[in-house]
Amino acid sequence: MVLNLAKIRQKYKSEKIPHPVEYFESLLKNNSFNQSIKGCKKIAIAVGSRGIKDIDEFVRILVNFLNTQGFSPFIVPAMGSHGNATPEGQLQVLKKLGITEEKIKAPIISSMDVKKIGEVNFQGEKYPAYIDKTASEADGIILINRVKHHTAFYGDYESGLVKMIVIGLGNHIGATAMHSLGADGLENIMPEIARYIVQKEKILGGFCIVEDAYQDTARIYWVNINEIFKKEPEILKEAKSLAPRLPINKINLLMIKQMGKNISGTGIDTKIVGRMHSKKLEEFSDIKIDLIGISDLTDESCGNASGVGFADFITERLYKKIDMKATLTNVMTSKFFIEAKIPIVMKNDKEIIETAMDYFFGKRIKNPKIIVIKDTLHLIEMSVSESVLEEIKDRKDIEIVSELNEVKYDQEGYLLV
Repeated sequence: MVLNLAKIRQKYKSEKIPHPVEYFESLLKNNSFNQSIKGCKKIAIAVGSRGIKDIDEFVRILVNFLNTQGFSPFIVPAMGSHGNATPEGQLQVLKKLGITEEKIKAPIISSMDVKKIGEVNFQGEKYPAYIDKTASEADGIILINRVKHHTAFYGDYESGLVKMIVIGLGNHIGATAMHSLGADGLENIMPEIARYIVQKEKILGGFCIVEDAYQDTARIYWVNINEIFKKEPEILKEAKSLAPRLPINKINLLMIKQMGKNISGTGIDTKIVGRMHSKKLEEFSDIKIDLIGISDLTDESCGNASGVGFADFITERLYKKIDMKATLTNVMTSKFFIEAKIPIVMKNDKEIIETAMDYFFGKRIKNPKIIVIKDTLHLIEMSVSESVLEEIKDRKDIEIVSELNEVKYDQEGYLLV
């Protein structure tokens, strides 16, 4: 059964800041930032688990600036239950991001201890508010996070500073309490809890990072605490407008070469592939994919395969890398149980593709629309089948890099595209 694929490149306008590290450094001289940290001594810098470009350099420069100004900065992991919900696991996640005490020249204090600071009354119900105990003992807290869409819900505050305040700094206990409320809770109750925490705790503000379609840093904003709830929705809209997407909406087979927590909170970005945590949420998407196969799990995930349940097929290679304890800890916290379901395990990519082709043949789909991508974060270059190529060949926003060629596999049966 022969499959021919062509390589294509999607064209987006680059919004990259020419020198993002230097630009970030210039923001530290901003009067708004300096007024926000005035009067502090010991400052906690909250860092999450996402694979944000240059995050290690941003953290290092921020620490250096605070040190030279006479402050005492330290790092706290703000990643909820990631890293197996253990202090050691979260240190390992930061290390994978290039953030170590040796590099940034500041202590990293990783602990699951939290302080319950009270309860939020929302529509007649009470909801607990937690914050990392170590961060709470500082004179001020600075957040650093990327702002982008969330994979589980739609709202004014999705993935960004507000979420980091409630879930990231809430550690395992706070993340569990928040996620137990489901997607509606994340959309409606999470912002109210964040407002309460901001009133009670010494959060100074945060750096919002926005990436363009090439995963380059496009925007960096310092947002002080008084502006977060007004500005984050505006920044989220901007981030969504810059995000890439698949070239067509109706796909028979999507092969994803790798998934991982450094790529998306759900391993694969659900809003890219159109598979959500509920049928109701899927109705918001115009992406329809019959079958999804995933080939590998990134090393940065440390075995956490949360989101694997959105696939139809995975390879033995991926399956053997799954740390079920780490995965279940994450999923039991989020309460999105579908994320941990194990799909059909195939020997390799070749077996997945042949199984899918046989399925399509039985459905009388003679020329299935097949796309192969690296992951759901990198959507510039990809390989497509003849039927996809025919649909997009006249589009000005797409460059055809190579002609159709018979797909090749390595000795273990994994794609060489």
